[in-house]
Amino acid sequence: MKKLLISTFLCCILSGATAQNLIPVQNEKGKYGYADESGNIVIKYAYDEASAFVDGRAKVRKGNKWGYIGTEGKEVIKIQFSDMNTWNGNYCKVAVGGSVKDGILENAKWGIIDKDGKFVLDAEYDEISPFNDGLAFITKDKKYGYITDDYKILIPCEYEAVGSFNEKGFLWVNKGGKFDEKKDPSRVKGGNFGIYNREGKLIIPAEYKQIGTFVDYSKDANPFLSAIRSSKDYIDKIKKIKKEGMTKRKQKPGFMKIEFDYSEGIKYVNEETEKLEETMISQLNSSDARLCEECGNFNLLTYEFVDPVKFSKLPMPINSLIVVSNKGDGGLFQLHNLNIFDYRKVDTKNKHKIGIFDDKGNMLLQEGKYEQAFCPTEGFIPLTREKDRKVQVNYYDMSNGKLLFDDWMFVKKITPFENGVAVISEETGEYLIDKTGKKISSDYELILPPREGTYVIRKNGKYGMMDTAGKEIVTPSYNLICPLIEGLACMQKNLGESYGFLDSKGNIAISPKYLTAQSFKHGWASVRTKNGWGEIDNTGKEVVECKWNNTMAKTEDKPALMWVRPTANSLWYCLDTKTGQYKFEQGVYAVFRNFNHDFKGISFVENEKGQIGCIDENGNIKVPLVMGNFRLAKKAYQQMLDRGMAEWTEIDLYRFDLENNDKLNEQTIYHKFESSDWTY
Repeated sequence: MKKLLISTFLCCILSGATAQNLIPVQNEKGKYGYADESGNIVIKYAYDEASAFVDGRAKVRKGNKWGYIGTEGKEVIKIQFSDMNTWNGNYCKVAVGGSVKDGILENAKWGIIDKDGKFVLDAEYDEISPFNDGLAFITKDKKYGYITDDYKILIPCEYEAVGSFNEKGFLWVNKGGKFDEKKDPSRVKGGNFGIYNREGKLIIPAEYKQIGTFVDYSKDANPFLSAIRSSKDYIDKIKKIKKEGMTKRKQKPGFMKIEFDYSEGIKYVNEETEKLEETMISQLNSSDARLCEECGNFNLLTYEFVDPVKFSKLPMPINSLIVVSNKGDGGLFQLHNLNIFDYRKVDTKNKHKIGIFDDKGNMLLQEGKYEQAFCPTEGFIPLTREKDRKVQVNYYDMSNGKLLFDDWMFVKKITPFENGVAVISEETGEYLIDKTGKKISSDYELILPPREGTYVIRKNGKYGMMDTAGKEIVTPSYNLICPLIEGLACMQKNLGESYGFLDSKGNIAISPKYLTAQSFKHGWASVRTKNGWGEIDNTGKEVVECKWNNTMAKTEDKPALMWVRPTANSLWYCLDTKTGQYKFEQGVYAVFRNFNHDFKGISFVENEKGQIGCIDENGNIKVPLVMGNFRLAKKAYQQMLDRGMAEWTEIDLYRFDLENNDKLNEQTIYHKFESSDWTY
């Protein structure tokens, strides 16, 4: 009995081996069949093309149709397809119909079958792209959609154009438009846009001309810059700059219509605007100029409409809100800077009137009603409009869909709700309101953005502090009070006196005894005595002795290492803050990045020749100081990490220098290369 079982088992093995070793052969008429290892024809000559058997199946062609047969010669997948791609696991992309022209299959319909030849995606699509990140786009009758890698329809083929998902999981679609194949195939002309999420839900219908998101804090959210940009002097000078910029346009070559290149003009306007703002900031008194840098912004986010390609690549790091509009051609809206060349009266009819959706598709603000809306905060959306060339403000209450004020208010700047209150800035003064619109504070010349539950306020040129209930913590009587950072506020009682620090209750926490002081950062504050610069902790204790000409900005909490400069013209040295001694003896001419800023334990430094490299915390050179700029030095170090190297050799640097040589990279095949420029 045992012998019989063994014999039967061996016969099964041999039978399987024979089936797997069938070989495609061709007869004198060009037809293919299959022979076993002895040359016996097992499957008759019947095919125009045949492949080897894999897992008991072989791909064959009869005429212009493909399918699969088993080892007995019977069809296991019907020979009916115009083309069959390679298998992706248990699934295969197949074509039905169409015709071959010059070796290319045209006008076929594509679908997906399983191992049994059954359609899991019907063959009705003009194209099915390769999968990327679990998705493939599909086209049908010149319209686009998406499928998932389990061959489910994620987005139906209803759209003339579709984008790709950004990192927040949003994808744009377009109805009624088309890709601009002639000028820029990545852009879409006309039609309306909508948004899908990664789950395949249409969260914003394709009904809008423009889509975008909140991208950046408005310069108008800085009270000092807002005051500058709202001043008549600034506006008049900006008009002049924009007129001058308009003259720098260049006509593009063309025959059908006149087109202009404004790139030089835009560059000129941006550069001159930046210079103008820097000049006007420098004209502020010393306290206001410092606060302009330190006060930060109100949480006022502006939006930008972007072309579809940019939207697909948009990371949306700040929030997941989406803005829409049915007006204009896109672009960033900022008060007093509506258009780079718009020095005439604004055409309010063509302004965007945006709508706002959240990431679930809930409409937070209906499109078409309001000229300008900022990012929602604490249940309210700041709204603005222009009237008589001035700015008016109101707040849209998302809880009831009503405006906070019956009458819009003329203001100098716009602020959002933060900590349950908002700042109203009228010509007569600034004050706090609560969420009912009630005034809860006195009037002040200036209220700075909130920091750690407090506001810095100014009255009669003097600074004080106020809480979020509108109660004064410190009566405005100081020449300078900086916003609270890490529980302490740098202050100077009177001009010319010493600097110290107040706590959040307005009490003196660190006595005023410093010639100058910076706000706390990473647990320490930089201060200067008659002996020089040093660092103190929040108790006022010197943690780095005040004896240095300068200290490098901190990039980590209570740093163990800090770059210091002994005298005005000396090199920079690395100080061990625990011992007060130099960590290593050699100094450097300049420091571009402190330790633990971009790369842990690495500092980018410059030598006496102006060449840049990087060293570790023990002074060991990781990338030799030979780079022409910081960008190249950083790139070189990143490449070193990517290659798993501890440090770079001379040959690595030589190759890197050649690969990043701008002069060489501009050469063409027709240029002559000097022998010294040849790579390996």
